[in-house]
Amino acid sequence: MTIARVSMIAVAFAAVALAASPAAAQRHRGNDTPANFSIEQALAQPDFASSTEGVRFFFGNQGHPAIAQRLERDAITSQRASSHRKSPEESCGRAFLNALVSLRNHALAQGGNAVVNVRSNWNHVEFSSTTEYQCVRGRMMSGVALKGDIVRLR
Repeated sequence: MTIARVSMIAVAFAAVALAASPAAAQRHRGNDTPANFSIEQALAQPDFASSTEGVRFFFGNQGHPAIAQRLERDAITSQRASSHRKSPEESCGRAFLNALVSLRNHALAQGGNAVVNVRSNWNHVEFSSTTEYQCVRGRMMSGVALKGDIVRLR
């Protein structure tokens, strides 16, 4: 085989790979549309209480004790968890817990004892609910983005 022929074959393969890559990337990346999952089911994870100790969470417009001090509005976090060989509920529940732990650590660092008005915030599109959160699940990773207000409750 001549060098010119090898070069033409390489260029042809590269053209096919480039043309197919957007479709392949979409297939492998998964759908970026969030799905809704139960907050109650996620909070039932065995390590929820120990992982979030010291901070209480109030979702959507859920009632809460009076706020003594608002320390930060719209604190955000985006966390991932492996979805490999896990059900959507399991991988999204883990990503949700990771996001709550991130908010917990941020609240404690600021002197807060609660996060109120917790809502989903995937791609900066808010979804507020007292019963559900949103998660995007891909083939290898699941992701949850949350936003909430760091406060000190009375």
